[in-house]
Amino acid sequence: MMRDITFLGKSFQNDFGCQVKSGKVPPPNKRKNKQQVAFSNYVEDFSELYGMQVYEERTLTYVIHLIDYKGVSSQRVYDLEEEINNFIMPGMRGQLIDSFMPDVYFEAEVITGPDLELLKETGEQTIEFVAYPFKIFLLEEGNDEWDPYNLEKGFSQLTEYQINGVQEIKLWNVGVNLLNPVIDSSERMTIEKEGQIYEVQKGENRFIDLPLMPGENNLTIKGNGLITFHFHRELI
Repeated sequence: MMRDITFLGKSFQNDFGCQVKSGKVPPPNKRKNKQQVAFSNYVEDFSELYGMQVYEERTLTYVIHLIDYKGVSSQRVYDLEEEINNFIMPGMRGQLIDSFMPDVYFEAEVITGPDLELLKETGEQTIEFVAYPFKIFLLEEGNDEWDPYNLEKGFSQLTEYQINGVQEIKLWNVGVNLLNPVIDSSERMTIEKEGQIYEVQKGENRFIDLPLMPGENNLTIKGNGLITFHFHRELI
């Protein structure tokens, strides 16, 4: 199968006539915060001070190859150079999808412009994307497309509830990173999590201090109406 990458909705194969000759998608590096205890050989690691390991951004490297390079005119190569450069270099950050990993996307951008002179000379060019550390699943949690034998690619759970009074619910974060869901509510409600009360307004709500930690999360909801939690799992 010919490999392709799609960035900000544009396919390098279909829109630029290029195939991905090779791609490197290494795991992110851990960001360590270590301090040596005074007058001792002991080193304290504060990397998980707030409950989660922090990771560095990752670099994704792709070598693209102009399909039928020898049969393309020099003018077309020059035009393609300008077209690719103007597309990837304005500093836009967005979805990067690798056809070898079609279920996930990377939040990425190009920082350093590629040397497209090589495209003219050899028909090949290396493009580096700097990306958010985690792979993000395209489908939201609570979707109907899940595999009961593969928790990495599927997990069946409810993310929408009709609340009539008080109800205790469980939300599962089956990824490896904490998540802050977007909460849609038809009416004003309250959510209690680990003793903390959150006031939910009618409409869309975002709480940076209401994380879903990996694993089971227990919430108590009070109110009357429909409430929906939107979130995507994140994996290394």
